[in-house]
Amino acid sequence: MENSISAHSTLLESNDTDEKIDGITVLWFDETIGVDKDSTILMTKLKKLACNCVFITDQEACINYIKSIGKKEKLFFILSGSCAVAGVLSLVHPLRQIDSIYIYCFEREKYIHILDEYSKIVDIYIDEDDLLDSLEDEAQLVQQQAETFQFYIQNQKSTRDLEVECGSFLWFKLFSDLIMNMPQDDQQAKDEMAEKCKEYYRDNEKKLKSIDEFNREYIPEDALRWYTRPTFVFKLINRALRTEDFEELRTFRFFIVHLSMSIAREHELVKEWIDEITLYRGARMLNEEFGRLKESVGKIISTNGFLSTTQSEAVAITFAGKSTATKQSVIFEIYCNVNQLNDSVKFGDITKFSVCPDEQEFLFELGATFLIESIEEKANHYLIKLKTTDDGLKIAQEHIENNRKLCELAGGETDWTFGSFLLEIEQYSQAKTYFQTLLKNNVTDNLAFIYYGLGLAENGLGRNLEALKYYEKVYHLFLNASPPKVGAFAHLQNTIGDLYPYERNFEYALNCYQEALSLIEKFRDNDYRLTAFTHMNIGSIYQETGELQLALAHYMKSFSIKDKCLPEVHRERAASLKSIGVILEEMELFDEALNYYNKALEMKEKSLPNVHRQISSQLTDIGNIYLKQDKVDLALEYYERALKMDESVYANNNGHPDIAVVLNNIGAVYYTKQNYVQALKYMKQGLEMRERHLSIDHPDIGTSFFNIGHVLLDQKEYDDALSYCLKAFNIRIKLYPVEHPNVIKCLQMITLIYNEKGSYDGALDKWGIQVVKIDGEFVLNI
Repeated sequence: MENSISAHSTLLESNDTDEKIDGITVLWFDETIGVDKDSTILMTKLKKLACNCVFITDQEACINYIKSIGKKEKLFFILSGSCAVAGVLSLVHPLRQIDSIYIYCFEREKYIHILDEYSKIVDIYIDEDDLLDSLEDEAQLVQQQAETFQFYIQNQKSTRDLEVECGSFLWFKLFSDLIMNMPQDDQQAKDEMAEKCKEYYRDNEKKLKSIDEFNREYIPEDALRWYTRPTFVFKLINRALRTEDFEELRTFRFFIVHLSMSIAREHELVKEWIDEITLYRGARMLNEEFGRLKESVGKIISTNGFLSTTQSEAVAITFAGKSTATKQSVIFEIYCNVNQLNDSVKFGDITKFSVCPDEQEFLFELGATFLIESIEEKANHYLIKLKTTDDGLKIAQEHIENNRKLCELAGGETDWTFGSFLLEIEQYSQAKTYFQTLLKNNVTDNLAFIYYGLGLAENGLGRNLEALKYYEKVYHLFLNASPPKVGAFAHLQNTIGDLYPYERNFEYALNCYQEALSLIEKFRDNDYRLTAFTHMNIGSIYQETGELQLALAHYMKSFSIKDKCLPEVHRERAASLKSIGVILEEMELFDEALNYYNKALEMKEKSLPNVHRQISSQLTDIGNIYLKQDKVDLALEYYERALKMDESVYANNNGHPDIAVVLNNIGAVYYTKQNYVQALKYMKQGLEMRERHLSIDHPDIGTSFFNIGHVLLDQKEYDDALSYCLKAFNIRIKLYPVEHPNVIKCLQMITLIYNEKGSYDGALDKWGIQVVKIDGEFVLNI
């Protein structure tokens, strides 16, 4: 219905109201909203309470809206008792988007029974002031939890299990190191930050005045005072940190650097008067996340925000609140031995800067790491004992040093390095926007590296032709540079070479790689990483052309170089292990291949973000081995893990050929199980995705046609099977000579289908391939 949804979604507050609830949506569903004066008054009060209020009068629209809410948003759901018992509650209660439910009605006793049936119901209210007070209290608790420990909840991350999520932790440490070493114009950076904040609170006069005050009066020494005040600074910076919005983090880097430096100064004072201290943090955790935390005793976790703690256990207990059916009240007890940390974890007493000195607040720096020592059940909460540890810094240090070398490639251009960082964490759309902004604003003279960054971003988004246009611009700029940028030119040749295998132009790709290797050996013989990288690329071409021994030789050469110059756990070492495994798999040495694949997977899980296409690719490789060994259930387990990860990686890209590979492989598992219906379902999904992202005569599309035809043949659907096999043949005969194994397999399948049908329709005649009948059977005469 056209008027079924009305929304007040401004990020503003009225001048005569207190702080609004930010980051939470209040949804009120009732068919009678707005028809009387009382409901209109309540709507007004709710709008003053929350930044985002939605009022819906249609049930279907209500359910659709809830499902559309992003996982980062917390939803407080208000509905009447009559709506609740009419069926809405049973439909929406299981949805993860809903944090809390509030029943607002005239007869509490009439609906009291549903309190025991639905755990998310906070209470039943007959007085609107009680309802508003409850909403505000619950919102404050939710926001406090968002500021600290939430055990790695998808995109709202405030702690990390480093032994599982090590890669994500590394990226955050790399970001922190990057901004601390980037030169910046403080006034320009402050103006940029203020402008971003004004955009967020665009019509909020109270906030805008506070932002103007900040821009006018802020000095670096006041970072802790501004952070501890209940202002826009605390909210926006912590939101950017929790959601890892790196474009926003770049905007706020000015303040983050000052805050980190302030904590470091206060940490020096702490070291002067204490050797050890115990601090506390109260929180409420979702039962699911608390369960994961209980299973992680003995592991290391990390924050990716500035962790606020207190010296008072009583204050922590107040912040922990009470447990509910869906959330557990916890107290983190953090033991810190200052002398043993050697500045690897920094924290400071910020009581003198705080607007609430009674809270005795201590603040930890970004990325502080802790060992989970134990979890104990108390009368009203769980006590989680943590100990600060320097293991996180040990894990990150070698990677930080390697990442600093990126600056050297661009001649110290830190702007380019930040964009490269976005590319490394596969934020391709953000990277593209970032480099376009640099290009538009002309903030650097190093135009070649802006074009190079744009090309890499387009490549990551699967737009190879657009990428090649940028690379050609870079090529000419490097060619005419004085002095010549040899290392960068070699990188560019490798990058251009990467595009041509997609077009099956292996000869051109090999020429690019060999030219790069020649440049390196002539001018940069000590650039071991680039040498190893180039050997990997050359090996990949020999693999594609079927020259497996040459491929294996280059892969082994690459790994031996990386073994000498890279940390023990590094994703580039993992890439070599995978490639060696692929060759061994093609040689049908399955056990040896599986050994290399498992080593590669273990290394990638330690050195990459927890959701990454290289990890999903490795899972697929292992699944392939198990399928070839007829261990179909194990194969399916790994494929399904890979599919889930790929769907997350490419969620904003309308699919990807990588997903099609996994879909096809899952179909192959079901084919092996003789579940042909499921096999066709997954294979056709894979085909649809390939047709959406690949050229019409791409060999992978031919593979999908062939596999579907194979399944249909076993189902005795001969006409459909023939149609798909002929489509596969028409692609393959254009790509390969007639004697190529892939062509022969197609022809054999087609001949088999003709024999089952008992007739031949001349479909192969135009290719000069004769099908003749001998002793009652059709055979090929090539």
